[in-house]
Amino acid sequence: MKEFKKIIAIGLTFAMGLSLCACGDSKKKGDGKADILDEEAMEENMPEVEGDPIFVYSFNGELGEKLQYFYELYPEYKSRVEFVNLELGATSKEYQDTIKRLMKEGTKRKKKKVVEGEELSEEEMEGELPKYPSIVANDSIMGYSFIQNDYSVPVSSLGITEEDMQNMYPYTLSAATFQDEVKGLAWGVTPGAFLYRVDIAEKVLGESSPEAVQEMLANWSEFLKVAKKMKKEGYKILSGSDEITYAMLQNRHTAWVEEEKLRIDSNVKKCLELSKQLQEEEYAGDTLITSNERKTSFGSDVFGWFVYPGMIYEGMETGGHAGDFRLCQGPNPYQWGNTYLTVSPQCPDKELAALVLKTLCCNEEVLAKMAQDEVVNHKGIMDEQTQTAEGLEVLGGQKPLEIWTAVADSIDAERVTPYDGRFDSWIQELSVSFNRDEIEDIKKVFDQFKDKVSDTFNYIVVK
Repeated sequence: MKEFKKIIAIGLTFAMGLSLCACGDSKKKGDGKADILDEEAMEENMPEVEGDPIFVYSFNGELGEKLQYFYELYPEYKSRVEFVNLELGATSKEYQDTIKRLMKEGTKRKKKKVVEGEELSEEEMEGELPKYPSIVANDSIMGYSFIQNDYSVPVSSLGITEEDMQNMYPYTLSAATFQDEVKGLAWGVTPGAFLYRVDIAEKVLGESSPEAVQEMLANWSEFLKVAKKMKKEGYKILSGSDEITYAMLQNRHTAWVEEEKLRIDSNVKKCLELSKQLQEEEYAGDTLITSNERKTSFGSDVFGWFVYPGMIYEGMETGGHAGDFRLCQGPNPYQWGNTYLTVSPQCPDKELAALVLKTLCCNEEVLAKMAQDEVVNHKGIMDEQTQTAEGLEVLGGQKPLEIWTAVADSIDAERVTPYDGRFDSWIQELSVSFNRDEIEDIKKVFDQFKDKVSDTFNYIVVK
């Protein structure tokens, strides 16, 4: 496997770079492949085994499970990397506020100085030091809270290089870039696809293969034609009208923000109009994309759903239709966002934090293990998995990786920004209100959207 290099200045220039965490090969000792100088350089640049722990924070337990790969590869650091599960909503304000409060408290106690003009008392200096969040898990919808500011450091400052990131899907780097610096890394990706029922496709469309259905859903105009056919035969094309939002919004011609100016692409208006039409003309059901009811609609009169890998791999309530589902891309490629890991500025051991990030997000051996159960952020590994993976029973033997990888490859990184998750979710919420006639017209939808942007990002020019 290919090793990612780290430049080490110890008086000699080596012909071969060394990996901080074996970002291509797992850490090996005594295998005879590295000379004495290489081994000494590696030991010199590895984090100290002894020392205070760094704390890794997340909104749920998934990151804690991923850290087991790190502990397995580097057992000597297990006591120095502690996981904290806040068990809060990934996109909740409470999660963001809790992390920021812990950062502030940890910084104040660590420095024993004046912070924001507030002197610490002796009582405040006593007791256990707060567990400063050195590594933070960020849902892409709320990633701006820690990526687009000073709450995180550029990964380049950690010794993570372009070579380390060269096999990642480019759009994941665009989504974590602020002021031309990548500030977060993702171990996985969530490309989207269209899941549909074979039996309904046969009855209404006369064909059910992924190739045939994809041709019928090649764009949003064709999608609407299929919706009309479904209604005529007593079916809904989707479980809810807002389900098109994330997919269709990523069919924009421009990025949401260019040169710190808000750009509202014409496809945003088309998305709102189509979602409203699906609702008013009863082409779709009335569930919400965030509702539990949507997860139980697979055995109903619904033809299709916009899904991500986890919905398939984590098990579906098929309603007696196991094997009757297939995947195709749908009207345009899109993705559902990712979890990004960022390193905080006052992290007491940035070398150790870098080792964690490189192990979980760059190490090919680790990512290959993860790829048994999910789509990982490494194009080469996913291409290999696509060739060898078996089909899924719920999909009638279809191999979903062929769809997931093709979609991930097709996403235009030039149109992806750190704002996308937040802006898309705002449009989705406003779309629901518009569909329910709680907002009179599209102009008022855009007015409310612009207000949200201005209130949250005061440096973005909104017209």
